[in-house]
Amino acid sequence: MKKAIVAWSGGKDSCLAYHLAKAQGIEIIGLLTMLDGEHDCSRSNGVAREILESQAQSLGLPILYLNTSWDDYRQNLLSGLKILIEKYQIDSCIFGDMDNLIHKKFNDELCHEAKIKAVMPIWGKSRFEVYTLLHKYQIKAKINVINNSFNLDDILGADYHSLNLYELVSRPLDICGEQGEFHTLVYDCKEFNRPIKITESNIHKLDSVTIVNYRLD
Repeated sequence: MKKAIVAWSGGKDSCLAYHLAKAQGIEIIGLLTMLDGEHDCSRSNGVAREILESQAQSLGLPILYLNTSWDDYRQNLLSGLKILIEKYQIDSCIFGDMDNLIHKKFNDELCHEAKIKAVMPIWGKSRFEVYTLLHKYQIKAKINVINNSFNLDDILGADYHSLNLYELVSRPLDICGEQGEFHTLVYDCKEFNRPIKITESNIHKLDSVTIVNYRLD
């Protein structure tokens, strides 16, 4: 049986990748999250550290945080994987990518250098299949970040799993947000031992995105 770490953003895709990997018989021994140290949240999804910690506790897993900028992201991730290989003897890292070839190349080359395997359980699945699997594994998530290039103000802070699929399909966007249209924060799923109670603290707008900050309730 493979022993793996999950590249954990706190969002729906990494959560689904976790469930699918576990269903394949892979032993998940922990989570690895790249942090934006300045704001103390996950670098990709903007999920606060206290919520990331609560997610890990709900899964009954340890979580390793690595502070990083985008410039030194690769080197820091590689260093983190090497720490986990030595500590837990992992042979795989789980990623939540779907079909972005640049991301796949990055994952494959990074893991090859670390002498482990990159596993991408969602890779190649259709958007409808991914949407269906999110419901199968009862993954509940808030849309906590939107790209300001799209007209998505009406879904900021909404429950992704409750959105109308056909209404989403009618919009000029990737319904899974794979092109960066939006990001999510998971507060419940099939594998959590309890839902995470969160509350909105504030909304702020940056140059390219608008973010809802959540904290534990």
